[in-house]
Amino acid sequence: MVIQIAPKEKIRISTFTVIGGIVCFFLAAFLASAYFYFDLNVNKMNEKIRQKQLQLGPIEKSIKEKEQELIPIKGKIDSFEALIGQHQTSLDIYGFLEKNSLPKVWFSDFKFSSEEKMVNISGQTDSFITLEQQVNVLKKNQEDFLESIKLRNVEVDEEGGINFEIEFIFKAQIFKPSLIKEDAAEDVN
Repeated sequence: MVIQIAPKEKIRISTFTVIGGIVCFFLAAFLASAYFYFDLNVNKMNEKIRQKQLQLGPIEKSIKEKEQELIPIKGKIDSFEALIGQHQTSLDIYGFLEKNSLPKVWFSDFKFSSEEKMVNISGQTDSFITLEQQVNVLKKNQEDFLESIKLRNVEVDEEGGINFEIEFIFKAQIFKPSLIKEDAAEDVN
Protein backbone atom coordinates (compact mmCIF):
# COMPACT_ATOMS: atom_id res chain seq x y z
CA MET A 1 0.00 0.00 0.00
CA VAL A 2 1.19 3.10 -0.94
CA ILE A 3 0.70 5.99 1.26
CA GLN A 4 0.24 9.04 -0.56
CA ILE A 5 0.93 12.28 1.18
CA ALA A 6 -1.46 14.84 0.22
CA PRO A 7 -0.96 18.39 1.19
CA LYS A 8 -3.45 19.63 3.78
CA GLU A 9 -5.73 22.29 2.78
CA LYS A 10 -5.12 25.67 4.31
CA ILE A 11 -7.76 26.71 6.75
CA ARG A 12 -9.16 29.98 5.69
CA ILE A 13 -10.01 32.41 8.49
CA SER A 14 -12.38 35.11 7.56
CA THR A 15 -11.22 38.70 7.83
CA PHE A 16 -14.10 39.50 10.20
CA THR A 17 -12.86 36.88 12.64
CA VAL A 18 -9.34 38.29 12.49
CA ILE A 19 -10.57 41.85 12.97
CA GLY A 20 -12.87 40.70 15.80
CA GLY A 21 -9.99 38.89 17.51
CA ILE A 22 -7.73 41.94 17.24
CA VAL A 23 -10.48 44.21 18.61
CA CYS A 24 -11.10 41.81 21.51
CA PHE A 25 -7.38 41.68 22.29
CA PHE A 26 -7.06 45.48 22.36
CA LEU A 27 -10.29 45.80 24.36
CA ALA A 28 -9.02 43.29 26.95
CA ALA A 29 -5.66 45.10 27.11
CA PHE A 30 -7.45 48.45 27.52
CA LEU A 31 -9.74 47.14 30.29
CA ALA A 32 -6.81 45.56 32.16
CA SER A 33 -4.74 48.74 31.97
CA ALA A 34 -7.78 50.88 33.04
CA TYR A 35 -8.37 48.57 36.03
CA PHE A 36 -4.75 48.85 37.19
CA TYR A 37 -4.74 52.62 36.60
CA PHE A 38 -7.90 53.21 38.68
CA ASP A 39 -6.80 50.78 41.36
CA LEU A 40 -3.51 52.67 41.70
CA ASN A 41 -5.35 56.02 41.90
CA VAL A 42 -7.82 54.72 44.51
CA ASN A 43 -4.92 53.50 46.65
CA LYS A 44 -3.19 56.90 46.38
CA MET A 45 -6.43 58.69 47.35
CA ASN A 46 -6.97 56.37 50.33
CA GLU A 47 -3.45 57.12 51.52
CA LYS A 48 -4.06 60.88 51.21
CA ILE A 49 -7.32 60.52 53.17
CA ARG A 50 -5.51 58.64 55.94
CA GLN A 51 -2.84 61.35 56.10
CA LYS A 52 -5.50 64.11 56.28
CA GLN A 53 -7.33 62.25 59.04
CA LEU A 54 -4.09 61.99 60.99
CA GLN A 55 -3.59 65.73 60.57
CA LEU A 56 -7.19 66.45 61.66
CA GLY A 57 -6.90 64.41 64.87
CA PRO A 58 -5.14 67.14 66.90
CA ILE A 59 -7.42 69.83 65.44
CA GLU A 60 -10.55 67.91 66.46
CA LYS A 61 -9.09 67.43 69.93
CA SER A 62 -8.40 71.16 70.28
CA ILE A 63 -11.94 71.96 69.07
CA LYS A 64 -13.40 69.67 71.74
CA GLU A 65 -11.20 71.33 74.37
CA LYS A 66 -12.41 74.80 73.28
CA GLU A 67 -16.03 73.60 73.39
CA GLN A 68 -15.47 72.39 76.95
CA GLU A 69 -14.09 75.84 77.83
CA LEU A 70 -17.10 77.57 76.23
CA ILE A 71 -19.82 75.49 77.92
CA PRO A 72 -19.41 77.21 81.34
CA ILE A 73 -19.32 80.62 79.63
CA LYS A 74 -22.56 79.82 77.78
CA GLY A 75 -24.09 78.80 81.10
CA LYS A 76 -23.11 82.16 82.59
CA ILE A 77 -24.57 84.01 79.60
CA ASP A 78 -27.84 82.07 79.89
CA SER A 79 -28.09 82.74 83.63
CA PHE A 80 -27.32 86.44 83.03
CA GLU A 81 -30.09 86.55 80.42
CA ALA A 82 -32.53 85.09 82.95
CA LEU A 83 -31.36 87.60 85.55
CA ILE A 84 -31.82 90.52 83.16
CA GLY A 85 -35.24 89.21 82.16
CA GLN A 86 -36.39 89.34 85.79
CA HIS A 87 -34.79 92.70 86.49
CA GLN A 88 -37.13 95.48 87.52
CA THR A 89 -36.40 99.18 87.32
CA SER A 90 -38.26 102.28 88.36
CA LEU A 91 -36.74 104.55 85.70
CA ASP A 92 -39.82 104.48 83.48
CA ILE A 93 -41.89 105.69 86.42
CA TYR A 94 -39.88 108.91 86.41
CA GLY A 95 -40.58 109.33 82.70
CA PHE A 96 -44.28 108.68 83.32
CA LEU A 97 -44.38 111.32 86.05
CA GLU A 98 -42.40 113.80 83.94
CA LYS A 99 -44.85 113.48 81.04
CA ASN A 100 -47.94 113.69 83.24
CA SER A 101 -46.94 116.34 85.77
CA LEU A 102 -48.38 119.84 85.75
CA PRO A 103 -45.98 122.80 86.01
CA LYS A 104 -47.25 123.90 89.43
CA VAL A 105 -46.84 120.44 91.02
CA TRP A 106 -43.55 119.47 92.72
CA PHE A 107 -42.79 115.94 93.80
CA SER A 108 -40.42 115.67 96.73
CA ASP A 109 -40.36 112.11 98.08
CA PHE A 110 -40.42 108.82 96.22
CA LYS A 111 -40.89 105.40 97.87
CA PHE A 112 -40.76 102.32 95.67
CA SER A 113 -41.83 98.76 96.49
CA SER A 114 -41.08 96.39 93.60
CA GLU A 115 -42.79 93.37 95.18
CA GLU A 116 -46.11 95.19 95.46
CA LYS A 117 -45.50 97.30 92.33
CA MET A 118 -46.41 100.27 94.47
CA VAL A 119 -44.98 103.79 94.50
CA ASN A 120 -45.73 106.42 97.12
CA ILE A 121 -44.99 109.97 96.06
CA SER A 122 -45.11 113.03 98.27
CA GLY A 123 -45.52 116.38 96.66
CA GLN A 124 -46.60 119.97 96.93
CA THR A 125 -48.78 122.30 94.89
CA ASP A 126 -50.23 125.78 95.18
CA SER A 127 -53.98 124.93 95.35
CA PHE A 128 -56.60 122.23 95.60
CA ILE A 129 -57.63 122.97 92.00
CA THR A 130 -54.13 122.20 90.71
CA LEU A 131 -54.06 119.03 92.81
CA GLU A 132 -57.42 117.97 91.35
CA GLN A 133 -56.17 118.66 87.82
CA GLN A 134 -53.02 116.66 88.49
CA VAL A 135 -55.00 113.67 89.76
CA ASN A 136 -57.27 113.87 86.69
CA VAL A 137 -54.26 113.89 84.33
CA LEU A 138 -52.86 110.82 86.07
CA LYS A 139 -56.23 109.04 85.96
CA LYS A 140 -56.45 109.64 82.19
CA ASN A 141 -53.29 107.55 81.73
CA GLN A 142 -54.32 104.96 84.27
CA GLU A 143 -55.31 102.33 81.73
CA ASP A 144 -51.86 102.32 80.08
CA PHE A 145 -49.59 102.01 83.11
CA LEU A 146 -51.58 102.12 86.33
CA GLU A 147 -53.84 99.71 88.13
CA SER A 148 -54.94 102.25 90.75
CA ILE A 149 -54.30 105.74 92.11
CA LYS A 150 -55.08 106.79 95.67
CA LEU A 151 -54.74 110.31 97.01
CA ARG A 152 -53.63 110.28 100.66
CA ASN A 153 -52.66 112.77 103.35
CA VAL A 154 -53.78 116.04 101.83
CA GLU A 155 -53.00 118.98 104.12
CA VAL A 156 -52.52 122.72 103.93
CA ASP A 157 -49.05 123.89 105.00
CA GLU A 158 -48.17 127.13 106.85
CA GLU A 159 -47.46 129.04 103.63
CA GLY A 160 -50.84 128.22 102.07
CA GLY A 161 -49.58 125.45 99.78
CA ILE A 162 -51.02 121.96 99.60
CA ASN A 163 -48.95 118.96 100.69
CA PHE A 164 -50.15 115.59 99.46
CA GLU A 165 -49.22 111.97 99.05
CA ILE A 166 -50.30 109.81 96.12
CA GLU A 167 -50.12 106.02 96.07
CA PHE A 168 -49.74 104.40 92.65
CA ILE A 169 -50.02 100.72 91.92
CA PHE A 170 -48.43 100.18 88.53
CA LYS A 171 -48.85 97.38 86.02
CA ALA A 172 -45.86 95.05 85.83
CA GLN A 173 -44.85 96.18 82.31
CA ILE A 174 -43.58 99.57 83.50
CA PHE A 175 -40.99 97.88 85.72
CA LYS A 176 -39.31 96.05 82.84
CA PRO A 177 -36.14 97.77 81.61
CA SER A 178 -36.48 99.72 78.37
CA LEU A 179 -34.07 97.45 76.44
CA ILE A 180 -36.17 94.41 77.23
CA LYS A 181 -39.34 96.26 76.17
CA GLU A 182 -37.70 97.26 72.86
CA ASP A 183 -36.52 93.68 72.23
CA ALA A 184 -40.01 92.36 72.95
CA ALA A 185 -41.54 94.94 70.58
CA GLU A 186 -39.07 93.93 67.83
CA ASP A 187 -39.86 90.22 68.37
CA VAL A 188 -43.57 90.92 67.93
CA ASN A 189 -42.90 92.73 64.61
